[in-house]
Amino acid sequence: MLGFIAAPLVVMAILVYGIVLSMERGPSMVAEPVGAGAGDTGGANAIGRSLFGSGDAGRSIPAEQTARGAVLVVRDAGGVANAERPIVLLTNHGRWEAAGAEPLVLGADGLWSIALPPPGPGQTEPMAFRFAVLDGGETLVELDTAGEPMGERRLPRVNEDEAVGEEPLVYEFVVVGFGAGG
Repeated sequence: MLGFIAAPLVVMAILVYGIVLSMERGPSMVAEPVGAGAGDTGGANAIGRSLFGSGDAGRSIPAEQTARGAVLVVRDAGGVANAERPIVLLTNHGRWEAAGAEPLVLGADGLWSIALPPPGPGQTEPMAFRFAVLDGGETLVELDTAGEPMGERRLPRVNEDEAVGEEPLVYEFVVVGFGAGG
């Protein structure tokens, strides 16, 4: 009879001892720690930065959708383009049609540029802005250093902190040459 009374007390004592012991050791991390903070925090640092605004929260937006707008600057290393045959910008927003291509403006410094205006109030583009450049005759495509067609380009994403301001974001790239596509 004493066993029936003592058994629950012994089981309770063992359970309490196990709980106290596990609380001192902390949880067992079975998987590798990943994410910001890694270590034992497992992302708590990222959550803190996101909530309290200190450090980089990691949000980025497409450069062409910033309130600053963007300017594309092109250096024609091959010297193919000229005032009569300017470099033109072909975009996915213009459905890649050469008829809708916009000419870049030749500056006094020999660089070609075009301004991409910021989106209007409440205006957002449903698809990422992709573009390619052609020679002014719209027959020669941009080539890479291996002489292959370059394909489409994209503007980088920017942190929200960089997205505010008055001056447009400037992106410069070099066109190695133009040639027949394909």
